[in-house]
Amino acid sequence: MARLLLIASILLGFGTAFLGYKTKQQADELQGKLKSTSASLNQTRTKLTSAEKELGETKKTLDDTTATLKQKEEEVVNAKAAAEKAKADYATAQAAVDEANKKIQAAEAAVEELKKTFPQGVDMATLPQTLGQLQTDIAKFKTERDEAVAVAESLKARSDELTASVETKDRTIQEYKTGYVRQGLSGKVVAYNPGWNFVVLNIGDKAGLKAGVQMVVLRGGNMVGKLKVTSVEPNTAIADVLPGTLARGDSVQPGDSVVFEGNRR
Repeated sequence: MARLLLIASILLGFGTAFLGYKTKQQADELQGKLKSTSASLNQTRTKLTSAEKELGETKKTLDDTTATLKQKEEEVVNAKAAAEKAKADYATAQAAVDEANKKIQAAEAAVEELKKTFPQGVDMATLPQTLGQLQTDIAKFKTERDEAVAVAESLKARSDELTASVETKDRTIQEYKTGYVRQGLSGKVVAYNPGWNFVVLNIGDKAGLKAGVQMVVLRGGNMVGKLKVTSVEPNTAIADVLPGTLARGDSVQPGDSVVFEGNRR
């Protein structure tokens, strides 16, 4: 009987040990899965944070572009109004020129008719006072006509200038709406911030640069790296240096050239 109890005790001990081993093995597996799940969760959180940051940057770029577009549309409206006024002023001045020419023609015709009433060879100085007044009127009308012509020409030049300005502004707006940037647009790096990895460029909105485009950095004709424009002012722009585009140990330097060689990103 004692022997059976001893055997049972030994078997029970083995069973307990085996159960403990399996329990520990399962616990280790669960711990490993927990660590893997935690790492995956951290990666997901990192990706989410990065996506939120990129979304914020994209929204800011869109807001800046929308604000610039609205400003340029207002400029076009004002320029069109100025051009229409200049055209109206020119039309008024041209009407004054036409009226002056009519007066000159009428006065000259009256002089010719008056000459017919006098014998040939009569000195003009001996003509009646009416003839002298007509000559004075002709000179006055010609002076008025010349002044009106000068005003009309000035107004026409102004009208042509404003019309050209409207066309330029309309073209700029279409470029903004379509995201067009001309091939070969180039400029210079004027400053570089290595801490935040961005540069300041000496070209901007007036040169046709847009936020979101990529620029190639050149030094001595060789590519140094690439940039992505993040914000644009009339004559300057800010651009981030794209990771992985610089050679090891190299960096963008003030004075480097930048050129646009592709489509808007």
